[in-house]
Amino acid sequence: MLTAENTVIGLSFSLPAKGPFYEVELVGFQERELTLIRSVFKLSEMRTRHFRLWDPQSSTKPQIVMVDLDAGQHATTSATHLAQAFSGLLIGVGSHAPKADFPVKKFIERPVRWASVLAILDELFQNDGMGSSSNSDGWADKVPPEVISHAENQVEELQIEPRFDPAQTIAFQTEPGILVVDPDPRTAQTMRVLLANDGYRVDSATTAPQAYQLLATRRYNIVFTERFILGVDALEIAHTIKQREDRRTTTVVILTTHGSLSDRLKTQAAGCKAYWKKPIKEEKFHALVKKFIPNWVMKE
Repeated sequence: MLTAENTVIGLSFSLPAKGPFYEVELVGFQERELTLIRSVFKLSEMRTRHFRLWDPQSSTKPQIVMVDLDAGQHATTSATHLAQAFSGLLIGVGSHAPKADFPVKKFIERPVRWASVLAILDELFQNDGMGSSSNSDGWADKVPPEVISHAENQVEELQIEPRFDPAQTIAFQTEPGILVVDPDPRTAQTMRVLLANDGYRVDSATTAPQAYQLLATRRYNIVFTERFILGVDALEIAHTIKQREDRRTTTVVILTTHGSLSDRLKTQAAGCKAYWKKPIKEEKFHALVKKFIPNWVMKE
């Protein structure tokens, strides 16, 4: 039965009745990453296995201690003592892997991605019998798929740092370009409507060969591509873009209807900057685009 209301970054959704959970203590993180990790915990509450921030005032003990390895010796020492005192598992987050003598159970490399956090937490407790939901990512059966997709997109948008300083305006010789690769032409039509007042050039392709032809002759700031285009893996398109020296700054965003946590990790490893669940919501779509295109004017 759906009983509770909760929020991930302003999103209200119904939650399944409370079940077992794991508590996590966070040590040394800056506010932006704290917000992201807390949002991951909120997102996990729609799953059969979920996590929450440990309350030091409670009588419970944290099962996991996550430490920012870049925060200095004091943070790592404190986290180590906490983990030892509570017999908790220690997870390190940092720009580089810790030294071999530092007792972390798992390591998460920066930049932090919510799918990596959730996948590693799941891996630590994979034998607890709580991952037996009918879907591979462990979502509670009674949570509607559209609610999950909306929540995932919000956390996805939160974790992406803007590529450009929003306080600066950059002069462009031509309007910023966006390529939409999707067998369904309605996706490009929707984006054109949403971006009609922003001055972007929006091109579209419904097949991989069309996409390759456009990419060979035109520059794009963002390429939105369906995960699979009539049998072609979009990661092949992403790889082609990244191979060209003059295209490596192009952002690739995956579009999908039925994505999984493991597929997010795969696209992340391939250099894709975001993994976006359909349907496209106007307000979040604009926020995502602005992460990768600066404030701009045409050169005079």
